[in-house]
Amino acid sequence: LEVVSADGKPVEGVMLAVGGRPHPVGATDARGRIPASFDPAQATSIALLAPDGRQLETRIEPSSEKKKKEEVRRLVLADRLSVVGRLIDADTLRAIPGGVIWDQANPADGTVTDRAGGFVLSGAVDSRLEITAGAPGYLGGGSQEFQLSDDGRPGPTLALHPAAAIEGTVTDADGNPMSGAEVEVQVKRAPGGMRIEIGRPTPMPRNVTTSEGKFRLSPLDPDNSYIVKAKSEGFAPDESTVSGLEPYATKSGVSLTLSGGQTVIGALVDPSGNPIRDASIELTPGQSRHGMMIVMDSASAAVSFTGYSDDDGKFRVSGLPAGKFDLDASRSGFATRRVPAIEMVEDAAPVDLGEIT
Repeated sequence: LEVVSADGKPVEGVMLAVGGRPHPVGATDARGRIPASFDPAQATSIALLAPDGRQLETRIEPSSEKKKKEEVRRLVLADRLSVVGRLIDADTLRAIPGGVIWDQANPADGTVTDRAGGFVLSGAVDSRLEITAGAPGYLGGGSQEFQLSDDGRPGPTLALHPAAAIEGTVTDADGNPMSGAEVEVQVKRAPGGMRIEIGRPTPMPRNVTTSEGKFRLSPLDPDNSYIVKAKSEGFAPDESTVSGLEPYATKSGVSLTLSGGQTVIGALVDPSGNPIRDASIELTPGQSRHGMMIVMDSASAAVSFTGYSDDDGKFRVSGLPAGKFDLDASRSGFATRRVPAIEMVEDAAPVDLGEIT
């Protein structure tokens, strides 16, 4: 194979990858050449990647003609065009230095904005890029399509909205900082409403606490109020509502306390009274009924507490908050058994469900 530019000059150092899932096999020499052997009976996909970012995907087609053992196949890399764009703050219109810009199809070619918020996009002439931008302290900018044309048009100007942050601590019931607690956040929405999202939902910030029990959640849209939740194995979760966020600012002083929580115990047996080991136990917030409808809060639906039965069929699940829960016991070879509406009372003795068949 001989790889050349649009002006016919050889291109050195072009990586050749072969197959539907490209496997690198070597790079072109100073003459732009690389030896490669192909099965003449079937088409083979190949990809070329030049050091300057130019790419070419093509196929070596099968041939019924009887040719020489060796032949030169010339492949042409199209010229690469570069345009300059700018990343700015959507509120102040000032430049955002240190932001990252990348094409969704080629994230490895991402670039960092300079002090003036400038960045360079490169690619084949008339190629279409799906550009995404991000920067510390700003909300994600989604994506924007841009076509690289040699008609003199400038590069795109992208704008990011400033974000807010939440900081706080997680402690146990005695006030001791809890290390490694999981902290997550969700948007607080008005009760009784319905929300329909099309496409993949935007992931929300998550974190784990430091050795001092501290956490930070960012970036967050300052126009929303949030529910901050903390959990740790063996403890009842806690949550706090946070509102009044401001752009560029950190809301600090959020405090969450994880208590030992409530406990449910019991034993699983088969119809003959024999203990069932290694059964899965899952407790989820109870469902409420309104007429013929079963209603479950979307946030509560994701919360569950799990455990397993031991050799004697006994199980123990701790760290539950006060409230009503449905218990599902399941094991391969048995029908799942549900125990509904188990009421957990704060600071009460463990709830003993006895034997469950």
